[in-house]
Amino acid sequence: MSVGVDNNSESYYLALLNDPPDRLHRGAVAARLIEDWIRANDIQPGESIGREQDIANRFGIGRSLAREAVRILERRGLGKPRPGPSGGFIVGTLSHETPGWAIADYFRLVGFRQRQLLDAREAVDMLAVRLAVEHPKTGNPTAGLFVHDSKPDDSLESELKAALAFRNQFACLGGNQAVILFVDALNELTLDLFRPESRNTQAASAFRRSEQRCQRAVIDAIEKTDADAAAAAMQKSSVAFARILNEQFHAGRADLSSVAPTAGTSPRSRASQVAQLLANDAAIALSVGKSRLGSEWDLCERHSVSRLVLRQAVRILEDGGVVESKRGRGRGLMIRAPHQAWVVRQVTSHLVRKGFDDVSPRKLLCLLNAAFPVLAASRANDDERAVVRDKIFHLRQADQIERLEYLHFLRHLTILADSPIVDLLSLCLVAYTARKHLTKCNRIPVAKITEHLDLCSEVFGQIDDTPNVVANLKVDASARMVGFGCRELS
Repeated sequence: MSVGVDNNSESYYLALLNDPPDRLHRGAVAARLIEDWIRANDIQPGESIGREQDIANRFGIGRSLAREAVRILERRGLGKPRPGPSGGFIVGTLSHETPGWAIADYFRLVGFRQRQLLDAREAVDMLAVRLAVEHPKTGNPTAGLFVHDSKPDDSLESELKAALAFRNQFACLGGNQAVILFVDALNELTLDLFRPESRNTQAASAFRRSEQRCQRAVIDAIEKTDADAAAAAMQKSSVAFARILNEQFHAGRADLSSVAPTAGTSPRSRASQVAQLLANDAAIALSVGKSRLGSEWDLCERHSVSRLVLRQAVRILEDGGVVESKRGRGRGLMIRAPHQAWVVRQVTSHLVRKGFDDVSPRKLLCLLNAAFPVLAASRANDDERAVVRDKIFHLRQADQIERLEYLHFLRHLTILADSPIVDLLSLCLVAYTARKHLTKCNRIPVAKITEHLDLCSEVFGQIDDTPNVVANLKVDASARMVGFGCRELS
C-alpha cells in the first residue's frame, strides 16, 4: 500500500542510513509502513487504527506480521493494544524520553569518551539556550525556569543533577522536540560518567557557585532576549562542567557495569531495565571479543527475572539490531555489531510524529555544528587537513552539489573532531528532513554554502592548535555559523 512517500526523499533517507540489508527484518518494515500511514492520515492520540486482522487487511500483510509490527510500535511508544469491542491498536501520546534513552543506550553499547561527551554537551547546550531566547513566548518569558537553590551540604552528585535539570528546563522553554530529547540523552550519559563514591564537598561548593552564576545570567539574558549573552553564559558553564568532569568523573569510556538502573529508580518498565542490563553485558562482551551473551536460562538466572520479562527485553534489543536469538545447542543470544541506523529510525519516527516548531532542521544542523570546523582542524594531522582542503576545492567547482555529498562533508568534519555523538545527532536531524519530505530536491546551490566553505578553508589553512587560540577561534567560528544558519538555512 502506498502512503504517499516522495521517492526522492525516500531514496535520500535510505542512503543516509546506509543500513545493512539484513538489519531491517519484515516486522520493522511493516511497522514503518503503519507509522507512515498514521502520520499521513493524521490519526490522533486515543484513536484506534483497528485490530490485528484489520491492520493485516489494510496493508496486505499476514496477521503474524501485523502482530509483530504492532509490538514494535508499542515498544517505540507509539501506542498500545486495547482489548474489548472498541479495542485495537490505540495511538498513544509520545514521550521524548523513549528516543532519548535510545541515543543514550546506543553510546553505552559502543562506548564514549569524556571529551566526546563534553563536545556534544557544549554544542547542544549552546543550541538549546539560543532557542530558549529566540522562541516566541507570551507572558513571563522565563516561566518554568529558575535557579536551583541547593543546600551548602549537598553532595557533588546532587549539584550535578540540579545543573542537568536546569538544562532540561531551558531546552523545554525553547520548545524544539529534537533539542529536548538530545538534552535528555546527554543528561543520562553525563550521569553515567559520574563517580558516585566521590564526596568532595569543596568541589561541590565551587561547582554550585559557578553554576548558579551561570543560571542567573541565562535567565537574565532570556528576559532581555539577548541570545549572545545567553550563549556566553553557557560557554562559561561549559568550562566549569569540563573542569568538574576532569576532576571527579570516570576517565575513558563509561563504566557500563555500574550504570544500569535498578527496579524502582527508573521510569522505564522492568523489561526496558533488563534490556539495558543486557545491552551493558553486550558492550562488555564485545570489548573482550565475545559474541555470545548466553542461553535464555543463563540470562534469567543472571538477572533474576522471569522468562516472560527476559523475552520482552530481548525483543527490545532485537528491534534495535543489538542482539539476535539463535536456536540450537551452544547458541542462545548472539551479539550483533551495533549500528546507528536503528537509533536514527527511532528518533526520526518520534520527530515526524511530534513535529518541529518554526525552527528549520537545517538551521538546527548548522547551529549544532557551529564549532566543529575549528575542532576538526585543531585535531587533524597535516594529511587529513590537506584532504579537507581538497574537498573544499572540489565542492567549489560546481554550481550545485548533491545534498548527500554536503552531508558527507559535514560528517567528515565531525569524524576528524572525534565527535561521534554530535555526528549521530546531526544524522537524526537530516534523516528527519528527508522523512518529513522537506527535501524535494536532492541538490543545493553551492552559493548557499559558500560562507561555510570559506570558514572551513580559513581554519584549515592556518590553524594553531594551542588551547587559547582554539577557544578564540571557536567563538569567532560559532558567531559566523550562527549568522550563516539564520540567513541561509531558515
